Amino acid sequence: MLLADLVFPQNLEPLTYSVPTDVEERLCKGQLVYAPLKNKKKIALVLNLYRADRETLPVEASKVKPIAAICDDVPAFHNALVELLKWVADYYVSSFGNAFKSMLFKELLKRPKKLKRAIPLKKGTCKLDVQPDSFPRLIETVEHSGGYKTIIYHAQKEAEEIVLSAELAERNQNAIILAPEIEDAEIIYTELLKRLPDRVCLYHSELKPSERYETLSGIKEGRYTIVVGTRSVVFVPIRPKIIIVTREHSLSYKQEESPRINARDTAVMRGYLEDVPVVLTTITPSTESYFNVLKKKYIYIQSINKRSFPRVSLVRLGKTPEIAPYITEPLYRRLKEHHKEGFLLIIQRLGYSMIRCEDCNELVNCPKCLRPMMYHRSSGKLLCHHCGQSSSVLEVCPACSGHRLTHYGAGTERIAHEVRKLTNAEIREKKDEANLYPGHTTLVGTLSRKGIRCSLFSSMAFLNPDIMLNQPYLKSTERFVQELYSLKESLREDGVLILQTYLPWHDVYKSIKNWNYMEFLKKTLRKRKELSLPPYRKIILIELKSKKPGTLHSYIERAKKRNAATVGPYMEEVSGKSVWTMKIILKGSRTENLHKICRKLLEEINSKELSVRVDVDPVAF
Repeated sequence: MLLADLVFPQNLEPLTYSVPTDVEERLCKGQLVYAPLKNKKKIALVLNLYRADRETLPVEASKVKPIAAICDDVPAFHNALVELLKWVADYYVSSFGNAFKSMLFKELLKRPKKLKRAIPLKKGTCKLDVQPDSFPRLIETVEHSGGYKTIIYHAQKEAEEIVLSAELAERNQNAIILAPEIEDAEIIYTELLKRLPDRVCLYHSELKPSERYETLSGIKEGRYTIVVGTRSVVFVPIRPKIIIVTREHSLSYKQEESPRINARDTAVMRGYLEDVPVVLTTITPSTESYFNVLKKKYIYIQSINKRSFPRVSLVRLGKTPEIAPYITEPLYRRLKEHHKEGFLLIIQRLGYSMIRCEDCNELVNCPKCLRPMMYHRSSGKLLCHHCGQSSSVLEVCPACSGHRLTHYGAGTERIAHEVRKLTNAEIREKKDEANLYPGHTTLVGTLSRKGIRCSLFSSMAFLNPDIMLNQPYLKSTERFVQELYSLKESLREDGVLILQTYLPWHDVYKSIKNWNYMEFLKKTLRKRKELSLPPYRKIILIELKSKKPGTLHSYIERAKKRNAATVGPYMEEVSGKSVWTMKIILKGSRTENLHKICRKLLEEINSKELSVRVDVDPVAF
């Protein structure tokens, strides 16, 4: 009897089915089939095929149901993709069903009434002043790789990453190109359209279903051999000759839902399984990738291009007079003189301000999650940026019933308001949906570079960067420096970067002032090694949630027996409801041992009593 292990796109492990004799010759691993599940025909993937006698069946013969039908004679997943699915389920401690769900492109299963090819919105043309002959060593390394190799290319500017991606894709003709954000993918796609208009396609979540269907159909039919997109395209069903991951340092490659894959690391594993080179590009290599360079796992190639860097001006907050909240005298002078040349002001808070009581000095906090609420002048309401709770403006302090409530601190709305009063300049607040800002605009926004990738400003000021440095997660400092280098791409080379800080002696600001990223990276790795933190140690985070704290306490001792650290239980708001959360942190030097401990712990957890989420290689914990 021929048996098939099938994977359904649900939180299930593989199930065994029999293969009808009339389809035995047509069925192979990687095909999509219909099979009965809970009295309904569902789509599933053929994971394995094998023969077994009735005596050696894994289940009783009467319980083995037959496959109902084959969806398509052409396998949806070739062998390398099937092996990648197995790796994702194993490495990220996920069910096979959840791994398959993240890899399945649903648009292939249902044909829309109207079809439309995906064409990106024109957001202006970025100037890519980079010549293809800038990459001789990299291209030579790729073309003579003879199979799998991971190469990290340290670019001088992001334009190099775009041109390099297009050049490698054009040379290889079959390529997967990953970008962390939709806007990045569209810029790369636009560049490739000039070179290979009939071979390149775009895929991301904001395309219409008809556009995604047409893209995937074109891939299946062989019309498109170069795919550009965000993290989901790491699973696209083509046989690439090269895989390129742009801005490899970006935290956007980490998936929030289960399995919590990192698309960059998954791309490297896919390259290994496909036996093709993988090129990671960035202007700020991540600690993980550079650690792999030091371990001789990756090849490091630095750009031969040279560039000058903008001047850095450090302003010490608390010692320098302020004209308005976060508007110091040096910044005010620069604004008055240069606001017509393009000025970008960055503050890592939305809204107008927090509200403080002058009688008791307490901030108005969210009644649900106890975080400070922000007043939004545009809506006239208080809003919690953590849980989304909103309320009308208060007249009485909830802590002491005092009436002297005042604005405290500043967000983007207040900074725009104050600068408008001080300079009479045309001020705009940067919105995520905005397209392109002209270079003469004075713009107020947060850390995101969305909407300004093709703009150039004469001045850029970080008003409160210390907030970004002091966030309570491992990569907060690394992320701040990487984001700053990325934002620097929108600053003219003869421009000025102003950093207002209470900590001008901090190592981060010293590295930025000298524009020496590699010095910062090496110092960061030395500190991580001293503290036995990633990438020198592997971490798996198990998050447990329950409506009752007592349910979680029983797992504290179990975690301690395995030398695991625990945090909580503590109460938090999830979708407007109070739940108790506990985190178990597993740390070790050997990945295999850590995975075994994790699986043993999960076997002891009663998932009916609580929800469980596993995060391998977490970026925030």
